[in-house]
Order: sequence, then C-alpha cells, then structure tokens
Amino acid sequence: MINLKGIGEIYKIRIGHDNSGKDPKWYLDEVRLENMATLELFCLTVDSWIADDENDGDVWKEISIVTTNKAPLPGV
Repeated sequence: MINLKGIGEIYKIRIGHDNSGKDPKWYLDEVRLENMATLELFCLTVDSWIADDENDGDVWKEISIVTTNKAPLPGV
C-alpha cells in the first residue's frame, strides 16, 4: 500500500521495475486505487507478467483508467 496526498484526477498509471535481481519478473493481477477522502475505489485488472521474458517483453505497463463519459488515454 502506498499513501499519497492530493494527486488530482488519475487518467492512467505506469508501473514497472528495473529488471534487477535474481528473478525480477512480477505477475500483476490487479491494481486498486482508493481515494481515502471520498472512498472512491478503482479496481484495475491487469492479469499480466511484467518481465522481459514473458508476454510483450516489457518491464513497464501503462494502465488507462476508464471513467464514465471520458475516453481512455492511449497507452505507450
């Protein structure tokens, strides 16, 4: 869990790692974001490896947050 203050409206997040260590790959099932002031909750299903030898071979993922009446921003 990471607590942040006042980051504004979130359109997308980027998560990854530097691929260091003995076995650096991660499997990311989901990301949960909660606004502690409003109790608004976003559950983002990722269901993907973040590894240089799995899926697309990228150690970074960009996850767009889709909200009503707004198109998601494109991922990289």
